[in-house]
Amino acid sequence: MSDTDTDIDTLDPPVAAARTTPRLGLGLGLWLWLWLWLWLWLWVTMTVAISIIAVIQPHRCISWIYRQAAEAWATASPLYAPGLHGFLYFPTGTLVYGPFALLPQLLDSHAWRLFLSASLVLAVRRYAHTLVPGAGAAVTGMILALTIPAAVIDLLRGQWAVAWR
Repeated sequence: MSDTDTDIDTLDPPVAAARTTPRLGLGLGLWLWLWLWLWLWLWVTMTVAISIIAVIQPHRCISWIYRQAAEAWATASPLYAPGLHGFLYFPTGTLVYGPFALLPQLLDSHAWRLFLSASLVLAVRRYAHTLVPGAGAAVTGMILALTIPAAVIDLLRGQWAVAWR
């Protein structure tokens, strides 16, 4: 038997002829998962910190504007008042906020912030998986880690724009 013949009694696993996903290198998968858990921890920590600040300083949140608009929509009253203060957003904001307006006023702004945070995470996750199908989780982590400084103030205020940036 020559060296080029294959021996069926060997214990070596067969090598795949065609690999469908590229290998990124030894140990890189571990780094991607560590990065994923790091951004998840950072994002959850930021959301919890914002919730605590919102309890201590409730005057920072503007969700009462959305509540008034949702109540105005339900009673067929005008959404917009003259001037620069009040509800300044598209009417879809009232429709999205509508279910939160059914909650007690002490809970609606916190549930609204959690909804905004979750919707931003899911939107970035979907976008990252579109950009880089094989490493979408790690890309999601990187994007969210970079958006934390910009998202903090909008989440603290309960700003609808956080989901649209």
